[in-house]
Amino acid sequence: MSKLLIAVVAASILILSYFALRPSGANIIDSGGKANNDAKEAYNLWKDYSPESKEFHVSLPTVPNVTSQSALDNRTAKKKHYKIFLSEQLDSSLYVITAISFGPDNKPENDIHILENTIADMVAQGVNNQLKSAIETTFQGRKAVKFEIESDENHISGIAFVYRNKLYLLTRISKLNKVNEEEFNRFISSFKLNESISNGK
Repeated sequence: MSKLLIAVVAASILILSYFALRPSGANIIDSGGKANNDAKEAYNLWKDYSPESKEFHVSLPTVPNVTSQSALDNRTAKKKHYKIFLSEQLDSSLYVITAISFGPDNKPENDIHILENTIADMVAQGVNNQLKSAIETTFQGRKAVKFEIESDENHISGIAFVYRNKLYLLTRISKLNKVNEEEFNRFISSFKLNESISNGK
């Protein structure tokens, strides 16, 4: 995977650029060295994963690539730090966890519009992006927004929520003909925060 690609700050740019740059017909090989296109069997290959910080654990199709970057928020001009975990499935669909950290003087839990603004920023990253749905809900007891974004070729299913001083985006990105709500729900249901660890740093 291109280092330039994974250095992109915005998860939506990273994702859509990945599909544009990835060679046609390229395959991912599982840990046993065998290609597998059977969905049920592929589920059995998913791996439990937790980052070094132990702030969460999750089930993913492959061990994720991890990148991080800091940038200024376009709306507040305050610094944000992005950490992106990207896992690719055998059919080239991507599972992405984006953890956005804020400085000590910037409390995302006090911004009632932060989830909607974050999703709007994702949509704005591509001229052909369209917000197909955005539904207020809860995720593991926290206020959340579940959303879908589509471009000419790609589909993003996602959920956004805030925990302490971080905003989390859990997204599944695929070609339009590879949309799979069951897999997306499996992914987000497996995501568990470690509430015994402070993520305030």
